[in-house]
Amino acid sequence: MFRTFGSAEFRAQLREWCRLYVRFVEQDSHRLAGLVSRCSHDRIQKYLNAADSQLSRLLDANIHGDEDYLIAWGLLKNFETRYQASHFQPLSSAAEISLEDKRYLLVSNNESPILRAIPDVQRFKLDNELGDHRFLNLKYNWRPVENSTAIDYAASVALDFLLNPHQSSVRIGLSPLAENTEMDWACDEADRRGPAGHVPFWCCGARNESELFERFEKVLALARENAVSILIFPELVMTETLQTGLIETLVRDAFASPVVRLIVAGTRHIHADGTFSNRCTVFNHLGEVEWTQDKRQPFTLSAKEAQALFGPTCPAAFEPAKTGDGLTMRKTALGIVASPICLDFIHDSVWEAMPAQLFLVPAMSDGLSRFRERCRQLGKKGAAALICNASRTHPQVIYRPSKSKFQPVVTRLNELLFIVDVDIEMN
Repeated sequence: MFRTFGSAEFRAQLREWCRLYVRFVEQDSHRLAGLVSRCSHDRIQKYLNAADSQLSRLLDANIHGDEDYLIAWGLLKNFETRYQASHFQPLSSAAEISLEDKRYLLVSNNESPILRAIPDVQRFKLDNELGDHRFLNLKYNWRPVENSTAIDYAASVALDFLLNPHQSSVRIGLSPLAENTEMDWACDEADRRGPAGHVPFWCCGARNESELFERFEKVLALARENAVSILIFPELVMTETLQTGLIETLVRDAFASPVVRLIVAGTRHIHADGTFSNRCTVFNHLGEVEWTQDKRQPFTLSAKEAQALFGPTCPAAFEPAKTGDGLTMRKTALGIVASPICLDFIHDSVWEAMPAQLFLVPAMSDGLSRFRERCRQLGKKGAAALICNASRTHPQVIYRPSKSKFQPVVTRLNELLFIVDVDIEMN
């Protein structure tokens, strides 16, 4: 068994596991998989019973024979069994280890309720079910993570109402509440501090905030009437006034029935201490903050795009937000949930190393083809994604890791709210 979480013994066991994985899987997985694939059932049992006393020898040696590889594989399987059986598996933080100048995160291949609900005939093979990965048959992977990435991983009870064996689906709503032309934008053409002389631009509110708030309240009411459990809004259509109104509405209706359990409240530009962030805030039905996620990738407008917003004299522009170093994930009844913002979802490769199983993405984009491509890439790891875009023309993408013809059916209630019922299996 693993020792008490956080203890020196626990950390030492994680470190040994990580070192063994890096040496025999990360650095030589093809050789290891080939040996395992040619091993008879009787011999496999022998290696699964490998003695822990072999571990130090394997980690200290510079050269390993075939027998060593198979012993190492058996020890990796034993680490998994003991870790999975331990009730000290961490819920409040991700298990990670640093080896010399490299950092690793422990990621499970466990299926989410969304993935479990997909019948075999509707599935495609995931990455861990193909080729070398299939023969290695490891339930956990140690994935390299950038050294400066701050990981915020904790448990959330916001979706615990789903912990019911009779719950067969979850209804999710997506609201393209406003387009970029309905928001107020500003730039400083005299400030050429950006790359190649780009000028800063930002969203400074809505052109008609009272109308937008009225629209927002109607969407929230319609979502409740239609038993939506998760509601997603787009990028940069939220303002401080709107968010304050959202909190007040949620508090007022906290004990109504039904309620929207999780609200991804789009994003807004947060100004503080001379800098600002493009921040997504996620609320529960009580109006409490479940988590926040700051945009990580820098964003620019071409001169043509900037001139469409600010006039013919405007040069290329950039979003002068302080890009975040953090990745936020919450372990929920629906799996591990994250809310990367727009460009972060399609371009930030660090998310590939994360164990997120459901992406709820606020976006503001002219098109969604790259979002669909990214969905398919993450789907190979078993993840589902829902993208809510600030566009009436291209309002949303709904994706679960199944064959194309078995994607969920989206229902358009009106131009401001789309709903989809996603099958789940909660056992």
